[in-house]
Amino acid sequence: MKKLILLAIAVVLVIAVNAQPRFGIKAGGNISNLFESDDNGASGSHGARFGFHAGFMAEFPFANHFAIQPELLFMHNGTDMKSQGSTANVKMNFIQAPVNFKYKFGPEQIKFFVMGGPYFGYAVSGKLKNSHGNFDIYGDEAKSLDWKRFDFGIGAGIGLEVSKFVFGLTSQYGITSITGMEGVTANFITFQFSVGYFF
Repeated sequence: MKKLILLAIAVVLVIAVNAQPRFGIKAGGNISNLFESDDNGASGSHGARFGFHAGFMAEFPFANHFAIQPELLFMHNGTDMKSQGSTANVKMNFIQAPVNFKYKFGPEQIKFFVMGGPYFGYAVSGKLKNSHGNFDIYGDEAKSLDWKRFDFGIGAGIGLEVSKFVFGLTSQYGITSITGMEGVTANFITFQFSVGYFF
């Protein structure tokens, strides 16, 4: 995992040295869900929740039509966990750094694009609310769930650039499990829609 992170950073730095970058901001909404499976073969998803994201983006072109777009985002997402007739609302706040490889095509003022790449996330806080009260996900009350702060996954998206404005749809799938419970794997699946602006 560390080697992959270092490789992604190295690629961005090499391209950044030889490129004329653009910088911008973006914000939008998320629809996130938690997909869970266990060693017994049982699997399923919990209830989806709406959240948001906002932050910064850059674009480093390195060939005709191609670019790398790293981002640094604050992202709020979560899920409604359902178990044995009860529901627990989970809300989490992440600092996320996607690194997308981007291909653009179309006329000068209106360009379409497709992109994809890894993302790296770190949960700065999290809350769980159920019939017994509100709990810190990373506190002693939820220790048995063994929530993990680091989230790594892949994403892919499509979008449209109109002059300096960017409109995008992105999906993300978590590769690492956000729980350390023995025999259980839990991965976030997130859909994003965003509006951005390059300065």
